[in-house]
Amino acid sequence: MRKKIRDEVQGVKKVVYRKKPELWLDVCDGCGKLFSMQPYCNDNLEPGRVHGTFDGCYRDKGNQFFATVCSLECAHKIFTGGWKLMREYKGYAKAGLELVRVAIGITSLVKYEDECIQEWEEMEEHK
Repeated sequence: MRKKIRDEVQGVKKVVYRKKPELWLDVCDGCGKLFSMQPYCNDNLEPGRVHGTFDGCYRDKGNQFFATVCSLECAHKIFTGGWKLMREYKGYAKAGLELVRVAIGITSLVKYEDECIQEWEEMEEHK
């Protein structure tokens, strides 16, 4: 013989899961477009990144330069003086420093905002 001493206890469980990852895009310092650039094969440089050196240091900020670009055209624009309009490097321009060297990682595997959003919207849910 058996005797029930307590009733069953039930609860509702809420499960939160990620249906799609966040969509992050780079902002081009040359033209302001939102984009994503994929690496190709065995690239040594990060796609869409400009790394450079000034001919001197500005205060305690050193002599390094960094920018994000979506194309060679924007990289050229930045290198030939566009950097002087970038908020974080205006002090370098006022101090009379010059951007003397850059290395650029660029691939043709670039997608702009509309295409990235469309791919994200069509993406399968993560299970």
